[in-house]
Amino acid sequence: MNRFKSVGIGVLAAVVVLGGLQVASANTPSSKTAASTKAPTAVAPPTATTNEQCRANNKNGNKSKDNNKDGQKNCGSAYAIGDTGPAGGKIFILPLSQDGLGGAYYYEAAPNNWFNGSEDPTMAWATTHAGCGNSSEADCQTYSIYTDAAASDSRTASTAIGMGQTNTTTIVAKHAGVTFSTYAAGLADSYTVTTSGVAYSDWFLPSKEELNQLCWYANGQTQSTEVCNSSSSFDYSFAASSGYWSSSESSADSASIQYFFYLFQSPFVKNQANLFVRPVRRF
Repeated sequence: MNRFKSVGIGVLAAVVVLGGLQVASANTPSSKTAASTKAPTAVAPPTATTNEQCRANNKNGNKSKDNNKDGQKNCGSAYAIGDTGPAGGKIFILPLSQDGLGGAYYYEAAPNNWFNGSEDPTMAWATTHAGCGNSSEADCQTYSIYTDAAASDSRTASTAIGMGQTNTTTIVAKHAGVTFSTYAAGLADSYTVTTSGVAYSDWFLPSKEELNQLCWYANGQTQSTEVCNSSSSFDYSFAASSGYWSSSESSADSASIQYFFYLFQSPFVKNQANLFVRPVRRF
């Protein structure tokens, strides 16, 4: 079902008045101002055939690495799309899919209550901190996180699966000294959760294509190289009222967003404060 087509003018009106949509609670999980070291662990990708063996093992309840040794031995995978990951979130990209989208990592989205137990927060993509463009005096809402010479190629590269962590690190570096809870990438980067005695702090704001795969997941669909444009069942643990930020810059003063419920992508100005944030991690 394509909700964008079904709601017609109403959707366009919602986009025009985006600035009037409800802003979430200002509570934040962290106020730190220094970047974290991110070091995900690569997982050997399974083949398409052996991935089905892993899915079969998962259906039998043998999802942990300790209890799924046969699955690990045969296919190197203990997770399927929609499984709960090691940090308590949901798996939405596999190391290898039929479309070859996953690369060498699983991707896990933070649970819907990641933000102090409440819904996804909303905030601007960047602040007016003077650290962007070609001048240390250029604010990051108006100027690019890249230098002029590198901007075009860097923006193109930043959209791919596998670039969310790099993008987030770049954005955070440009906001040196700024409280993490005041901009989207900083908030995602600052998220830390402890599950089964293990602290996970390797979260980031997803790239444009990573976010697109999360949109497919939120709409009950499988991975695809196409822009998320149909739904079998919407997961209301994701926001329906507005879009989500990606970490991919579109122009000097805009970045790519995606509406999961209304099924479209668009660039939007970086100072827009009522777009949602959902951290992801890879492992």
